[in-house]
Amino acid sequence: MKIDFWLIIFSFTFLQGVLLSVSFFFQKENRTSSTIFGFLLLCIALIIAESIVKHTELYLRFPHIIGISFTLNYLIGPLYFFYFISLQKKFKWQLIHLISLIPCLIVFLGRFRFYFSDGERKIKMFEMAFVEGKFGISRLGVLFEVIVNISFILLAILVINTNAEKTKSQSKSNWAKILSYCFIGFWVIYLFATIGMSYKSIYSITFGYIQDIGLATIVIIISYYLIYKSEAFSLPYINNDKYKKSRMDLKQRAAYGIKIMQYLMDEKPFLNNDFNQKKLSNNIGISSNKLSQVFSEELGISFSDLINKMRVEEMKIRMANPKYDNITIMGIAFDVGFNSKSNMIRNFKKETNLTPSEYLKSLKK
Repeated sequence: MKIDFWLIIFSFTFLQGVLLSVSFFFQKENRTSSTIFGFLLLCIALIIAESIVKHTELYLRFPHIIGISFTLNYLIGPLYFFYFISLQKKFKWQLIHLISLIPCLIVFLGRFRFYFSDGERKIKMFEMAFVEGKFGISRLGVLFEVIVNISFILLAILVINTNAEKTKSQSKSNWAKILSYCFIGFWVIYLFATIGMSYKSIYSITFGYIQDIGLATIVIIISYYLIYKSEAFSLPYINNDKYKKSRMDLKQRAAYGIKIMQYLMDEKPFLNNDFNQKKLSNNIGISSNKLSQVFSEELGISFSDLINKMRVEEMKIRMANPKYDNITIMGIAFDVGFNSKSNMIRNFKKETNLTPSEYLKSLKK
């Protein structure tokens, strides 16, 4: 069995995809959303697994994985869309969501006999199709497949933009837009690669690799955001009714927003590591419920995210001041209110894309 560089990469991303999907399945928060995203990652991992099998002699040992991408490809777009609409607080499964799965169901029923045939038959059909080139590729079928998936991804982008506008959380939606454009890019590449393959008499490993690299890239991007920017997956729920009974009008909300920011910048209470929303409420005379509404609808950021952001900004000011040259990075971090090294590094990198050490070196250049 011949193993090359790309097969190693695909194997790595397959395992990565499976592990990520399992981690989403066991998440307790946003249960529905996490489960949907877990299934999306599992679908991608299984499609990559089929590619590994097709590019090696492993199809002789695992014949039942052959052909699963025909159906799973039709799940990627809908699952991606379902994930973002499920982030809404009052999301409920409806008939229209099941209708979205009709293309996938049609493909599954069309290949029902193949899926439930024995291993030897699958191996024979695979070799006839991909080795001897006796079965052609339906260009219209591929075009329909791509249109279905891109349509759902565009719908997801629409939901992402709506979420960002309602929660004023533009920064948290950026990762979702990047991922969406990567998916669109993948389907465009998939379209041209598959159509290009249709002009050849046999399965092209080169064209196959082009498709697989696209999916592997998506898994790596998701892994990057989970490891280095995990807050991206904590998009706020859209809860239109939460503050429906609130008597606070836009003018008062804006005034409270200014009051909060003015107090935080002037008094710098965040320098105390035990500073919390309750203390902020007591100090400025605004109820905790109203504070939550102002943070959500006016400032577009959570209390903890804002406090950590201000602590990072204070760190940057002190690191640039020669007065603090004799104090270590951790010394400065504790002085500005951080209570752990990991929390400080995560938030510092979130705001600057640099570690504190890298940022300090950049100041000395």
